[in-house]
Amino acid sequence: MEHFTAHDGSFQFPDSLFPEVQTPYPALPAAPTDKIDTLKAVYQTSIVATQTGQGSSQHLSQFFRWARDVLDLHELHYGLGEAEVAFAKTVVQHTAYSESSEGAKSPFTGAAHYLLGLSSLFGSSDASGGSAAALEHFKMAAANGFARSYYRLAVEFESRGDAVHWKECLDRGAAKGDSACCFRLAMALFQGQLGLQRDPNLAYELLQSAARVSDPDSPQPSYVLGLLLLGELPAIRIDGCAELEDAVSNPTAQTSHMAFKNLERSAWLGFAPAQIRMGRAWQGGGKGFDSAIALRYFHHASRHYLYQCWRQKDVSQTSGEAELEVSKWFLSGCEMHLEANEPWAFRFGHVAAQAGNTTAEFALGYFYEVGISVKKSTVDAKYWYTEALRHGFTEARNRIDQMEESPLDKSHHQKRLSLRRSNTKRLKDEFKEKLRSGRGGRPLRSYSVADPENQAADNRAGEVSLELEEVEEGVEEGSTLDKAEDAKEASGDASDVADLTVPVGSVMASLQNLQMKDTSQSADRMLDRIKEMKLEEERRLEEEKAARGGEAARGGESG
Repeated sequence: MEHFTAHDGSFQFPDSLFPEVQTPYPALPAAPTDKIDTLKAVYQTSIVATQTGQGSSQHLSQFFRWARDVLDLHELHYGLGEAEVAFAKTVVQHTAYSESSEGAKSPFTGAAHYLLGLSSLFGSSDASGGSAAALEHFKMAAANGFARSYYRLAVEFESRGDAVHWKECLDRGAAKGDSACCFRLAMALFQGQLGLQRDPNLAYELLQSAARVSDPDSPQPSYVLGLLLLGELPAIRIDGCAELEDAVSNPTAQTSHMAFKNLERSAWLGFAPAQIRMGRAWQGGGKGFDSAIALRYFHHASRHYLYQCWRQKDVSQTSGEAELEVSKWFLSGCEMHLEANEPWAFRFGHVAAQAGNTTAEFALGYFYEVGISVKKSTVDAKYWYTEALRHGFTEARNRIDQMEESPLDKSHHQKRLSLRRSNTKRLKDEFKEKLRSGRGGRPLRSYSVADPENQAADNRAGEVSLELEEVEEGVEEGSTLDKAEDAKEASGDASDVADLTVPVGSVMASLQNLQMKDTSQSADRMLDRIKEMKLEEERRLEEEKAARGGEAARGGESG
């Protein structure tokens, strides 16, 4: 990660090199730095400038959504200051535990406990307390009507093999319309997991329900639904669901529209795999061709993944796919949008190769063989070609065999760049012609799409009406590398179907074979503590019933 670490040890990313999108549409995410700047501006203009002394309970609660967005973004991207993050933590803590003079709690109390639970469970935002503390917070969140907490409790039951209580928690959450609970039930019903009989029709209904209300803490439902409609998730069994089978077997323009609408939503909510898929869609892969839009999506995904790598000092936090796409664009450049930048092309390609991306390993061998931004080195070229071959990139064998007798040079490289640029221009021209003829392509600025923020905000805040102030959003075809990426995309890799057991706003953990990871780190007391919830609820109801009976008896005596 040396290329993305500054001299003072902080994370660095070349944000300024990425182009602006001249005609953005509502579902396109703002540039990462734009949202960071917006949150900072709110802090300076609406928080620092306001006195929050005694009697400020209501005022602090009004900033809960801002605080939630700050903590979400703090997990996803670098750039927020210590002051903003510290105040956000204060707001969440205050919201979780404060009451008004009349004893009324904030409508965000449940959501605040949920965030504190995530922080305790995963150690995010410098929180402590561990799994036991996390479960207490999830319990409090459930008691205050925040449905997402049932999903977290279900994960604990699942990790201990308690299918009965797992199902009970998910049913409770799904009954309240929670996206994560509906999604997990859908996956179990598609696959027949944890003792449930396969019911693909009910699974599809639940998946659609989950996707409609997906949010930044649960963006996967929209992503999975989009890929299913495109027929790109063969690992999920859809046999038995006639509607889905017909959509995959007989694709229509309407099916494609719905698929990309869901993928756009997931990408807008911050899910990096969806951002990569949408970036490819804007490279002639279903949405048309616009290099600036494609790079916006790759910018988001790569910045997020590399920040995780930097934080955890582990390059395996990225698959290298987003970095490889960025590397290819920086290598060739794009007319009017992006100047070629060989040093950064090498840096992005290098980190992708270090992460084990097979195509990037081959590309790095090419960089060293030709001498692109590095000194030519047959030894290094052979090393990376060999790594690519070892990981299944069979074309690397040709370069290993031919490198000594007919090595590639800059003239060959220039020919390849010319080919890529001509193909890029051809795709762009074809896309423009489609727009002129009205035969499809990129939506215009008037493109109508439901704003994910408006739908997701209330879902994330729980079962309550939210009237507090909002924080407004800121204002080579023919190439060996391209062929390899196309083949990988067509294979329908399901490794991007991720679980939700990750830090605030972060959805990086892969759901291998659609099974949840065991996030439990304690022994039986964790499970016992969860099971006590039901007993405590029953005791409370009995006490309330007895109290009402006593009051009725006293009333009869006085009469």
